[in-house]
Amino acid sequence: MNIRVMLADSHEQYRDALCMALEQETDISVVAQAGSDLAALEAMTRVPVHVVCLDVRIAVLGGIETTRLLLQRFPHVRVIGLSIHDDPELVRGMIGAGASAFVLKMDVGRDLPLVIRRVRYDKTYGSQSMPRIVGTV
Repeated sequence: MNIRVMLADSHEQYRDALCMALEQETDISVVAQAGSDLAALEAMTRVPVHVVCLDVRIAVLGGIETTRLLLQRFPHVRVIGLSIHDDPELVRGMIGAGASAFVLKMDVGRDLPLVIRRVRYDKTYGSQSMPRIVGTV
């Protein structure tokens, strides 16, 4: 069974590029995309998803609050925080809100398929840049 993924990022071109990259993976299917956190929350009511890849700076509520709401409403879902910012407080905030992983966007090409697989099966993962950012989260 394929891992069902939602991409939630304000930048449509980034979502499209990420979707094209993930289409190369035989066991991962991008089944939904959202341009805002509110759209992601709404889409979750219509489309079954295993993993949400969520930009931490996504518009309206932001990634931290959206992660809390996603996990309250859909506790089976795993959230991967994505960011271009290597801000330790963002990482701590996302992990504290329940995200299973945090990946810097500069590491996405190398790391994201592996991260999706790991978090789908109840493991956590940090980008290879994480120790440099926060030490131990």
